[in-house]
Formats: sequence, C-alpha cells, structure tokens
Amino acid sequence: MTHTSELTPIEQKIQSTSTNRQARWIIPVLGVLAVLDLCTLARNHTEAEDSYQYIINVTTGTNLFLPNHLLYSPINWLFYRLWTALGYSGDAALPMETLSVVASLASLYLVFRIACRVGVVPIMALAAVGWTAFGFGFWVYSLEAETYLAPVPFMLWSILVLIDVRPTHWRHLTANNLTRLVLLGMLSGFAALLHQQYLFILPIVAVSLVLIWRAMPGRTLVSLLTTVGIYLGVALILIGSVYLLVAATVEGHTSLVEAISWARGHASYGMWAPLTAMSPVLMLVGACRVLFGKNFLGSPLASEPMAKIFPDRSMLIERYLAEHSIGTVSFWLIVVATLVGVAAIGWLLFRLIRNIRAGDAAERLSPRRIFHRFALTYLVIYLPVILVWEPYTPKFWITLVPVLAVLAACRLPSEKGVITASIVLVAALFTANFLGAVWPYSRADSDYWTYQNAGFVTLAGKDDLIVTECAYACLGNLELATGATVIESASDDTDVLAAGLASANTRVLVTSWAFDPPADVAEVEGDQVVQANSEGRSGGGAVRATLEGLRSRLVEVGRSGSQVIWQVGHR
Repeated sequence: MTHTSELTPIEQKIQSTSTNRQARWIIPVLGVLAVLDLCTLARNHTEAEDSYQYIINVTTGTNLFLPNHLLYSPINWLFYRLWTALGYSGDAALPMETLSVVASLASLYLVFRIACRVGVVPIMALAAVGWTAFGFGFWVYSLEAETYLAPVPFMLWSILVLIDVRPTHWRHLTANNLTRLVLLGMLSGFAALLHQQYLFILPIVAVSLVLIWRAMPGRTLVSLLTTVGIYLGVALILIGSVYLLVAATVEGHTSLVEAISWARGHASYGMWAPLTAMSPVLMLVGACRVLFGKNFLGSPLASEPMAKIFPDRSMLIERYLAEHSIGTVSFWLIVVATLVGVAAIGWLLFRLIRNIRAGDAAERLSPRRIFHRFALTYLVIYLPVILVWEPYTPKFWITLVPVLAVLAACRLPSEKGVITASIVLVAALFTANFLGAVWPYSRADSDYWTYQNAGFVTLAGKDDLIVTECAYACLGNLELATGATVIESASDDTDVLAAGLASANTRVLVTSWAFDPPADVAEVEGDQVVQANSEGRSGGGAVRATLEGLRSRLVEVGRSGSQVIWQVGHR
C-alpha cells in the first residue's frame, strides 16, 4: 500500500488560488519593509563585528572560502562583482547588506506561507511575520553584511517541502516524490554550506521524516529507509563534494585528513565558551537579546545603575551609542515599549499554555501536526547546541525565531484578545528595536570605534602598516576604514612589522594604545575576547617589545580620538 501527497488537478487549483489570496496580505507588507530596511542599512557594525572582515574579504577577493560559512563570501563576491560591472565603485558593504535584506524578505514571505499552510488565519500569520521581522537579532542582522540571515530562507523553504513529503517505498516513488526529497536534501545542504550551524538541520529533518513515517498507516521499514536515505544522501553528497572541491582546489589540501581538519573551522579550537553552571542563565540572556536590544541601558539615565549591578561588564560601546543616538524621549519610549512587549509576551504565553492543555484535534498527517513535529524536534536538538556553544549572544537564536513565531501563532487561539496582544507585541518590538538599535546602527556617528579611528582615515592608506591594541571590532573598523594592514602590539607578528620597516613604500604608524591600551578599550565585549582567544590572535607581545626599541624614532603625525599617532622615522 502506498501513501503519497499527490494533489489532484482540482486540489492544485484550490491551493494555487489560496496562495494568490495570501499574497495579497503579505506582498504590500514586504514592500514597506524593503523600503524601511534599505533606508536603514548598517553603518555601525559593533553588534555584528565579524562583518568588518567579511566586507574586507569580499571587497579584496581574498580569504573567501571560510570553512564555517563556506559559500557565504563567494556568493557575496559574485554579487559585488555584478555591482562593479554595472558601475558601482564603493566597497562591498552596500551590496552585501542589500543581499541580507533580500534574504530577510524571503524569510518573512516564507514565514507567512508556512503559517497559512498550517492553518493560521492571515492576521495571526502577519503577526508571526512581525514578531520575526522586528525582533532585535533578526532585524539587526537583516541589515548587516553577516552570515546569519543568508541560510534562513533555505531552512524555511525546506519546511514547506517537508510538509508534503510522505515516506514511500522505492518501487513506488513518483517523479514528484523524488523531486521533493532531492529538493529537501539540496535545501538542507545549501543552508549548511552557507553556515555550518545548519548541519544540525540534517538530523532535525531526518527525525521529522521518521515521525511522519510513524504517523502513516501501513508503513514499512523500506519506505522509511528509502525516504531518509535519499534525503541524507543528497544533502551529504552536496556538502561533502563542495567542501572537498574547495579543500583540494583552493586550499591545496592533498589528503582527506587535512581536508576534514580544515573543514572543522572554529570547532578545531574547542569550545567557544566553557560550559558552566551559568550557561543556562546566559542562554536565557541570549533568548531575551534576540527579542530586545540592550543599547538603551548605556543611556546616562541607566548606565550608572547598570555599572553597579554588573561592575565587571564594560558598557563603553552602549554608552557612546546611547549618548549620540538615544535621547531622553527615545530612552523612555524604548523602556515603555520593552515593558509593554514583555507584558504582551507574558499574556500570550499564558494563553498558549491554556490552549496547549486543551489538546490538538488536527489529523496526524495534517500540515499543522507535521510542522509541530518539526518545530519540537528543532527545539530538542538545537537548544543544547546553543547552550554548549554560544548561549549569550542573539546570533545563534536567530534561526529559531521564525520557527517559534509560526509555532506560537499556530497554537494560539484566533480570538480578539490574542490578536490584540499579538499586534501590541509587534508594535512594541518595532518601537524598542528601531529606536534602540536599527536607527542608531544606521548612523556612523553612533560608532565608538569610528570616532576613535577617524584620524587615521585621512592619514593612512592601503600601503601602510598600523600597530595598535584594541578590541576585535576596533581592529576591523580600522582596517576597513583605511585599507591599511593592521596588527596588534600584543601579537608576535614581528615579520609583518619588519617587512613594513624595510619597505620604502610603507609607513609604519603606531598608536599610543599599542603601548598602553585602556582596559575598557582592549576588552569591550566578553564574546569578542573569547573570539580573539579562540582564533589564536593573542600572542607574547613581541611586536610591542620591538616597538620599545624604536621609541626614539617615533614622530607624532596626528591624533585620533584619545589616541596619539606616531610614525616610525627613518634611521
């Protein structure tokens, strides 16, 4: 006995008509969001500090194939080259951020489609879109040259495909069934090639297929093995072949062991942060931060109490941003919006729990039940990954937000009070995160590192070498703004320093921070310090020791923020 998800011509026509009607709701919304996003692209990258390096890599066409997000930079490089072929002359920031907006809009469209597909009424489907779109993590990274949004549309598309897959004996596979399985495998594989965290989508989808199979009458083991085998086979072949191809042709690895070692990326450094008793608390912090930003806490109205509560936590970046971009009125609007949003979430959780206890009468193979299985499997597998890897930042939570939004909309009753609270939450998220993050990040003058490094912009060029000592985001900002080579005085890059000193075309510029970096400048963000250590950027200070012997040759040539800039003179 076979069980397929084939649709009759009449059913196909009904589904097509339903899709067209749904589009009338979402397309105008996406149009407004597109205009808003393109008008507020990030110019301050302190939240998404890796974006500095990605922009530099794509602009220069160097170091494109990073194993943790193998195809992200190459795809952006191709998009950037298309722009330059059409006459664009700037760096890669604008094209890359535009591509992030495209990924964001595609994701939101798919959130709406999935919600409608699983039986959510249009107004609640739009609420799920709003919860996703205006959450701090999703919204901010939608406007950044960062990796975390690019795979999301492929993950969401895979959900739509999964809903229509039914485990089938290989003898009874139709062209449509096979196409769905191959597409499902390719979507999962491509998401993983854009970011390695989506390797976990493979076991999530595989378990979901098992749960679908268990719900089918007349199921056979062969049908399960056929379905899961085709899916995993396509995904693993795609991922493995691309990694091996890049390892051999771009990286020059000649053995499988070398290729696998390279492909591990950051995992080869061990844990990103140690697993401690505080990890669950940090995980809760990450969950809160993916919804609401914390920049407003740097306001003069809140920074002193925060300093007393968290004496070991630097809020230098937040203080500067708040002082320059969040006025008193904005601060109180953010506070009110955050409190209202938290209250709305509390009410919706209360109604959600009550509705879950009432049970679900949907059929076992309905789109609604299939999505429930996928979403719960996603949570069970992915939450421990966040816990042990990077629990305190919003980045790894971004992929969960659209799934949780649809799940909540699916399980909440479509009654007046719930709809009102849902709309209130959308408005609260928009207000808090637009005023507290999106608008400030769209302005370069809100960036502390832009202020501190401004003096180098007119002084340094791409042939110069700058020696400094500051946080990871500061280094990226300096390199992107000047095009110069930047090294840390705490590093052991004496060969780079020696080459700069020996070159007649290179000026070696040294900042006062290279000798005496302020503590809050060197270690602004806990996650940045962890990242610096995990990537092996810390060293024995050989560069600083060499500079000590050159102090007599240092000539002051300018100032930048609180820094004095010296040039190493000739003998």
